Amino acid sequence: MCGIAGYINFDKSRPALQNIIKGMTDIISHRGPDGEGFYIKENLALGHRRLSIIDLSTGDQPMFSPDKSIVIVFNGEIYNYIELREELKSLGHSFITTSDTEVIIHAYMQWGVDCQNKLNGCWGFAIWDDNKKQLFISRDRLGEKPMHYAIWNNSFVFGSEIKSLFSFGVPGDMDDSLLEIYFFLKFIPSPYTFFKQIKKLKPGHFLLINGSEIKERKYWDLPEIDEKNMLSDTKEINNNFEFLLKDSVNIRMRSDVPFGALLSGGLDSASVVALMSEISKFPVET
Repeated sequence: MCGIAGYINFDKSRPALQNIIKGMTDIISHRGPDGEGFYIKENLALGHRRLSIIDLSTGDQPMFSPDKSIVIVFNGEIYNYIELREELKSLGHSFITTSDTEVIIHAYMQWGVDCQNKLNGCWGFAIWDDNKKQLFISRDRLGEKPMHYAIWNNSFVFGSEIKSLFSFGVPGDMDDSLLEIYFFLKFIPSPYTFFKQIKKLKPGHFLLINGSEIKERKYWDLPEIDEKNMLSDTKEINNNFEFLLKDSVNIRMRSDVPFGALLSGGLDSASVVALMSEISKFPVET
C-alpha cells in the first residue's frame, strides 16, 4: 500500500506550492512509511508516499520517462509487469529499474491511455504528460485501490484518501441525501462519497484533465456472455477455476519483500503459508 496526492490549478499563472502538496502527503504517511517524493512544475504538484515492496533500491517516486516528459505517481501493484516489460523490450524500450512503476510509464509511452487494457493488477495512478499538458488518472477495473477527487477553488485535486483533499482545503460538507443509500447498501457507490464536493473515480474508469477541461471515460466493464457460450462441463469448469485461482495467487506473490503483497494486506506470514498450502491441495471434482 502506497499513497498518492496532487493538484493542478486551472489558472496557469498560479503556481503549485511545496508546502501544500507536502501537507497532502504527510497526512497519509501511514500508507507509505518508507519514503516520500514530490514533483512540482508551474501549476501542477504530484506527491507520493511509498511502502517498498518491489525494487527496493531504485523504485522511488515520482518516476520519470527517459526524456523526463512523463511523470507518474502510483499506488498499487501490476502483477504482470515482468511479462509486460519483456513485451516492451521487444518493441524497443529499455529499462533502468526493475519496478512495475517504470513498466506503466513505458506502457503509456507505447499505447497511450490504452495501456490500461494491458495491465493486470490493482492501481490508482496519475500520469502527467508534459508534451500534451495533460493529467491522466486511472483506477483499476474493480476499484480495489481508491481514488478521490474534487474541483475546488479553481483547482482539480485528487488523492488516495479523502483527508488529502481536506488538507488542500476542500470542505467536508456532509451529503445527508446519501444516508438512505448507505443504510440500504452498507456502502456509498462510486462516484459518490459522504461529502458534497468530493467524488470517487469509478472502477474501470479514467480521467483526462487538460487545462480546465475534465473528461471521464470507461475503459473496462464486465463482459456480456450469452448462455450458449457458458461452460457446462463440470470437470472443465473445475479445472479452469483451479488454474485461475492458483495463477492469480502466484502472480500476486511477486515481491522483493517476502510475502510482501499479502502481508501489506493484513495477513501474517503463517497465514500466507497456510493459505498457499491449502491452495496446493485444491481438489478437482471429477
